[in-house]
Amino acid sequence: MGCGASKAPEPTDAKPESAPPADPPKADPAPAAPSAPAESAAPAAPAAPTAPAETAVPPEAPAKVEPAAPAAGASAGPTTVVFIFGHDLAEKVSLCKQMESTLGCTYLNTAELLRNELKAGTELGLELADMIKQGKITPQHKIVELLKNAMAGVGGVVLIDGFPKSAESLGVFSEQVEGVERQLAVYFELAEAELQARLAASDASLGDEGAEKRARAFKNQTQGLLSALTSQGLLQTVDATDTGAAVIQAVAIVQGAEAAAPPPQAAPPPAEPAADVPTGGAGGGLTNKCVFVLGGPGSGKGTQCAKLVEAFGCLHLSAGDLLRAEMATHSEQGLAIADMIKEGKIVPAKVTIDLLNAAMVSAPAGTIVLIDGFPRDLANLELFETTVGMAELTLFFDLSAEVMEERLLERGKTSGRTDDNIETIKKRFATFTTQSVPVVAALKEKTTVIEIDASGGVDDIAAVVAAEIEKLK
Repeated sequence: MGCGASKAPEPTDAKPESAPPADPPKADPAPAAPSAPAESAAPAAPAAPTAPAETAVPPEAPAKVEPAAPAAGASAGPTTVVFIFGHDLAEKVSLCKQMESTLGCTYLNTAELLRNELKAGTELGLELADMIKQGKITPQHKIVELLKNAMAGVGGVVLIDGFPKSAESLGVFSEQVEGVERQLAVYFELAEAELQARLAASDASLGDEGAEKRARAFKNQTQGLLSALTSQGLLQTVDATDTGAAVIQAVAIVQGAEAAAPPPQAAPPPAEPAADVPTGGAGGGLTNKCVFVLGGPGSGKGTQCAKLVEAFGCLHLSAGDLLRAEMATHSEQGLAIADMIKEGKIVPAKVTIDLLNAAMVSAPAGTIVLIDGFPRDLANLELFETTVGMAELTLFFDLSAEVMEERLLERGKTSGRTDDNIETIKKRFATFTTQSVPVVAALKEKTTVIEIDASGGVDDIAAVVAAEIEKLK
């Protein structure tokens, strides 16, 4: 029996820099509603590149390419769609803006499209607003609808940022958006050390450990989908450390794809179960073996999960990291989560489970998924079981309150975490005892629970944990 995952979402400026009169789709971007006006650009980037195209890209950059006008009688639409991936700190929006200027193409950001639709108060916008109000994740087919509307009448190359979130989402796009001759994906990559350094510089409260965890969470979220795109021959990786060089390389990739003959249209992947249909357990769809990793604060869960990732290639998911990573994307879901936390509200369990589900669906089949610190209470457990499935195994790191307190206070001397103080620690202990301990008891009736003495040395505990994970392979 395994855990199945069922499914898991910035500015639009279709205006080219100097489109010739003979190119009607690009010379007049107005029909491409709901494209964002300049003042609606995402906060993470200015409304236009900081320098004109002639200076934004070094002289050796490929020459600017204008998209061809559609043939008479042909329906207008993009010939090439480029899906853009990368962390916000890779300056993804700025890179896309420079590509847009150099290539004379169209840049669509799904978060910005969504915000524009909500502001417009359209029927679709009102439907999406209601979903967000209820704490639901926007279905990917609705994002595809937004993209399809935005691409109507737009020819040539279209850059899409913020989509897809999973392989099946790409399948929905391929089925619903007609006339696209080529699809490719560009991943603006930052080396792990570089990403950690940028994370630490962007938020001094993180510290080295926090930055490392954020970087790991981002990698875990994206690795499954990137692997799937690579296996389909769609993904090109660009080193984003140097933005100037990154733009040159990305532009060359798109120009090369445009110059090549259109590839044969691949059949869309088999449809996956709907987002809210459980796929875990016997007879489920995508089945990944899930492991709940539970234990009190300071019991060493994160340390042991990191060792399992290194030893077995597991996918390590932490509910807290996923929530923070979603907020960092500035998506509609992330903004809603940030608002709830700012107002002191508890993020609904369904939101957390949907994020876990989305991360799991992107993992290659057969991946062992470690779910760290979740479920937190019996209600979480029940909802997870009914919507996703049941874990194959639970690892419970057992440690006395005295030792946990000692460890956390010691960690607080260097961690910079505001919750590593005696008052907060005691509250966390109380919450763990009243809410999480009953979860372990309930899991003993449903699945295998391995209780591990977490008072020993890190390596000794790691050997015990590795032996249990080995049995799942």
